[in-house]
Amino acid sequence: MDEKRFSILYKGLFEAVLKGGFHAIAEAAYLYFNRPIMLLNIESKPLVQEPNQFIKDYVWDTLMAKKDLSSDFTREYSQEKLVQIHHAHSKAFFLNMPPEGTLPRILVNIYLNGCIQGFMAIICPDGHIDDEDLTAADIVAQAFSAEFRNHKNSLADTNSLIKIVIADLFQEGFQQKDGPPTEKFLQNLNIKPKYCIAAIDLVHFFGEKSLLISISKTIEEKFHEIYSTIIDDTIYLFITGISGQIIFKEFLCYIRDGLHNVIAEQYFYVGISNIFQNLSQFDKYKYQSEQSLFLGRKGGQEGNIFAYCDFVLTDIFSKVKDNMDPIHYLHPALALLKHYDYQHNTQYFDTLKIYITSICSTNKTTKSLHIHRNSLIYRLNKIKEITGLDLHNENTIAHLLCNFYLIR
Repeated sequence: MDEKRFSILYKGLFEAVLKGGFHAIAEAAYLYFNRPIMLLNIESKPLVQEPNQFIKDYVWDTLMAKKDLSSDFTREYSQEKLVQIHHAHSKAFFLNMPPEGTLPRILVNIYLNGCIQGFMAIICPDGHIDDEDLTAADIVAQAFSAEFRNHKNSLADTNSLIKIVIADLFQEGFQQKDGPPTEKFLQNLNIKPKYCIAAIDLVHFFGEKSLLISISKTIEEKFHEIYSTIIDDTIYLFITGISGQIIFKEFLCYIRDGLHNVIAEQYFYVGISNIFQNLSQFDKYKYQSEQSLFLGRKGGQEGNIFAYCDFVLTDIFSKVKDNMDPIHYLHPALALLKHYDYQHNTQYFDTLKIYITSICSTNKTTKSLHIHRNSLIYRLNKIKEITGLDLHNENTIAHLLCNFYLIR
């Protein structure tokens, strides 16, 4: 180890930290390495690039020009598992074969309290580094970490208070206790009804919390009326200030389009609760977001956004299935028809199913079965004869309709 070189680095970084700011630290690091250095936040947006010029590196030059990376590059970076490789290193490491269009670089994560806060890259155009370069990169990363801590300590504002309250709502539910009413408190902070809750799961997720944090922060930056929190591997959104005039389908389109601007469609599923006004029912609507997400994914539904209002019956009947033996809820007539069809090679069970699920519409049933009206009347009379069913009895019709939902 070249102690003289490291003493120069330590002196420069010490003066930079005293001066304060990411730029001062980057300038000190650049003087030491004589190589381009950049610091990105958790959303991969640049905090500083030193020197402030283009260097014929795709990532560097794109961030210099646009302050953001294209979604195509981000997707390719994820698919090539470079995200996992990057996040797996707790120390600086050398990426000698980076994505196409980029130069070799030293990469290091910036940690604060055990969580990744950002990323540092030192561009190495000649591709030559040694162990001392990696050690020096880790020292610079520590200086950046200290600066991140200074920034964190200066952000205790109203938004932080709101996020604390909302995080408590998601973690512990609505608890009035002896403190100020949660609903009144949020309204005083300009958090207004109506509300909605969304639960987001990523399709390709490798357990790295920093990715969830990045998505969560980006959503909050784009939508000031949305607050997020992360529980386990799910991002929860608390959507506020929903217009009383909005049609729910229009609201879903708004959420869908907004999220697609943040996350590529194939990378996430969302469950959305009904819209509500009373925060004392927060837990119930959180359940709706979770259950619609679960049932939508389980049922193989088209699309990636699932509204609870479309899964109410599925949710109700899933509780019946989970807690009751079929012998208790299935009408005896169904077993009789299945047995009769098996013995006589008839289709009375399917005829009754289509008739009942068509809400006893003769026209709809005949079109679905491709039979004449007289043939349907004959089959219905035969079904009555076999089972003794009264197809004019409201309770019987409701019972059979529920049964056909349960067994489909």
